[in-house]
Amino acid sequence: DGLPLAIELAAVRVKLFSPQKLLQRLENRLGMLTGGARDLPTRQQTLRGTLDWSYDLLDEAEKILLRRLAVFKGGRTLEAIEAVCNADGDLADVADGLQSLLDKSLLSQVPFRVRQGQGVADEVRFVMLETIHEYATERLKISGEDERVRRAHASFFRAFAAQARGRLEGPQQVEWVERLEAEHNNLRAALAWLLEYQRVDEALRLACSLAYFWEWRGYLSEGRRWLEAMLTSEGGAQVGLAERAQGYAEASLLAYRQGDFAATEQYAETSLALSDAAGSQASRALALRMLGILSFINGQHASAIARHEASLALYREVGDRRGIEAGLVNLGLAYTFTGDYDRAEQLCEEAVAVALAGGDDRIAAQMRFFLGLAIFSRGEGERAAPVLMATLARLNEAGDRWWIAQTLDLLAAVAAEQGEAGRAARLLGAASAVREALGSTLIAFVAMQERSVAAATAQLGPTFATLWAEGQAMTMGQAVEYALSDR
Repeated sequence: DGLPLAIELAAVRVKLFSPQKLLQRLENRLGMLTGGARDLPTRQQTLRGTLDWSYDLLDEAEKILLRRLAVFKGGRTLEAIEAVCNADGDLADVADGLQSLLDKSLLSQVPFRVRQGQGVADEVRFVMLETIHEYATERLKISGEDERVRRAHASFFRAFAAQARGRLEGPQQVEWVERLEAEHNNLRAALAWLLEYQRVDEALRLACSLAYFWEWRGYLSEGRRWLEAMLTSEGGAQVGLAERAQGYAEASLLAYRQGDFAATEQYAETSLALSDAAGSQASRALALRMLGILSFINGQHASAIARHEASLALYREVGDRRGIEAGLVNLGLAYTFTGDYDRAEQLCEEAVAVALAGGDDRIAAQMRFFLGLAIFSRGEGERAAPVLMATLARLNEAGDRWWIAQTLDLLAAVAAEQGEAGRAARLLGAASAVREALGSTLIAFVAMQERSVAAATAQLGPTFATLWAEGQAMTMGQAVEYALSDR
């Protein structure tokens, strides 16, 4: 935290511990940072003594607010503080209390800029030094109100995630994905508490609200871990059929994004059975969609078309716009690989139109990816390239990393077809690096990628590996800039 006293007290310990061991022990910094000079005031001989002295100077309302603030992780908004720390209305004025803690340097403010439409809104988050947070956490436990405050915290963030989920599919999507990112540590804390106290039904609803965010931002492994922990916990069997069906369907999608097709199928089949038992059309639609994708991957195009048509019909029935878009492009993909390019382009263009009508530019970009694929597959790389480059630019604005990797792969295929072997090699390496950072092994179209590699290697020989490594060494931003540059 950069506190001079803490640094002095830590320095004393270097006679006993190596820096590595000292760092480990500083996880409990209040117990570790003792042993100050005996000629100093008592409050300066240990870090805990200093904090005790500061805490004792607070009035009772300030003490209550400080320790309740410890329930947050990674920052707090004023709205969250008022809802969680004053859930029972026993604090007269939270704003005055916050101002006092700011004046006493027990709390600080950091700016938070969030995109709203074409502009940027400046907001404020309240943060604590880790040292003070550890101390306040101890005080919260001693107070006996730890469980009550954590319950209020979990309740607030369940509602926040549900609100955010509804706004991730429209003109406010970038704003709300940034808000979710800012609150991710608080959401993790809520999930952990709900699981610890076996409130699995609430935890699963929260996780399902976050699944789209996890997919978007590339938290694939983490999202799966949370969902699997809930679905396999002791309390998981007591959760309603519809909630479990949705949980397995979301886990199936995340597993697919990672390239784990065995888990994708297992979870989708389980979701389908639970959906049928619960009469849940929404989770049934997603499960059929995932099974349709697997049929396509296995070369069973007739089965893929049938499943995607059934999934699309369900999505239309329940009015799920995002599902309708996915159903249209999945059908378009199946028709692309059966050679019906006109039908494929028609379906993909309809998907783009549906996304744009809903104000969802990011999903429209994903739909254009499939449109570009259909155009490229019919042998019109020159016409496909600008479609795909526009797609990549929008995906980059939205920070949609999984789709960025797939688009880089497809642009590499276009480059290879047009004889730009060096460009293809670098783009292939860059796509590999993005996937690796995501913890995903999934290459959406393996045969296409293999053809790109073969064509570029035939032209470049041993130089291919060098150029591929150059691409892999790029940051994602550098890779996108390169892909969008003048060819």
